[in-house]
Amino acid sequence: EDPGTMATWNVKLGRRDATTASQSAANTNIPAPTASLSALIKSFSDQGLSTTDMVALSGAHTIGQARCTTFRTRIYNESNIDHH
Repeated sequence: EDPGTMATWNVKLGRRDATTASQSAANTNIPAPTASLSALIKSFSDQGLSTTDMVALSGAHTIGQARCTTFRTRIYNESNIDHH
């Protein structure tokens, strides 16, 4: 194979999340990485998502990317982290 040639392959695409992008909508609807647990729960609830959804989506999103400095204070400074 010629080193200057790149391999290509077809990739099936999944469901499209949106047909447009909006920075203001993202800034309004996506919680900050420094949000408290109660703020995260409210933010997900405002989008019609449960705390179970929040845990699943947050875990899937942050695997390999989260650092202790991002969430440590929210875990250890929150007085009630069991919001059942």
